[in-house]
Amino acid sequence: MSMPKYDAVTSKPETSTSMTVDQQKVVNLAIDLAKRNIPYVWGGKTPSGFDCSGLTRYIYLNTVGVNIGDWTVPQESSGKEVSLSSLKPGDLLFWGSRGNTYNVALYIGNGQYVHAPQPGEYVKVANIDWTYFAPSFARRVLSDAPVNRPSTNGQRNNEQFVFRMYNANGGSHHYTTEVSEASGLQDVGWKYEGVGWAAPKTGNNVYRLYNSNNGRHMYTLSAGERDSLVQAGWKYETISWKSGGNIKVYRVYNPNAKGSQESHVYTTSTPEYKNLVNAGWKYEGIAWYALREMQ
Repeated sequence: MSMPKYDAVTSKPETSTSMTVDQQKVVNLAIDLAKRNIPYVWGGKTPSGFDCSGLTRYIYLNTVGVNIGDWTVPQESSGKEVSLSSLKPGDLLFWGSRGNTYNVALYIGNGQYVHAPQPGEYVKVANIDWTYFAPSFARRVLSDAPVNRPSTNGQRNNEQFVFRMYNANGGSHHYTTEVSEASGLQDVGWKYEGVGWAAPKTGNNVYRLYNSNNGRHMYTLSAGERDSLVQAGWKYETISWKSGGNIKVYRVYNPNAKGSQESHVYTTSTPEYKNLVNAGWKYEGIAWYALREMQ
């Protein structure tokens, strides 16, 4: 059916300058679907054809695992209502009266949204027409809480922050001094747990190795252990950071690790390593030393 006209709202949403990881996932999929020439299909819920609510349902279900409902009216109850003057990427836009909405779209920022308009058209990006076809109201499904991002703010001249990342799907940690690497992992779904510790810029080398068979990384101060792992098929990647200072970094081993499951954790926290030991992990000693404990 053709879309009726709506009166203008008094203000426009501000341009979004940054997005959370979940917002980025939702927006990326919406834009990707808009590039595929997917036809409008009444009741359609797959990339072979969508109607408006089938499209928004598919996007949320296949990015953040949230089922927002099968059609527009149930989707009206998703998340919380937000003002049309404060839209953020990922918000749902509705046209029509509550309980009788006839169109829903996904806001992608900068005054644009993705929707499946009507029979004979395709999934596409559209600009909000605040004069003739303004949305009636909006709902926010995703959390708009500030997201902590890897940063060197507070890093001193003689040290490097070691960022601690966690992959909930693989059940493993990764440690890196590179903001770009930590941010890249966060952008694909890893959780940034903060700065694990501050390493000195000079001192003994801590080596980083990679096992391509299970995707695990290993970090060691021992050149002998590094060489043994390389002989066993691990790849030596780089010097991760330096060891030095008075803060102990503990190494704890999971003897029950399988596949890509985490085998080692490195931590400056005595309670954390003791909790892991109580859970069946093996304490392997002090891995190296750090300048500052950050967690």
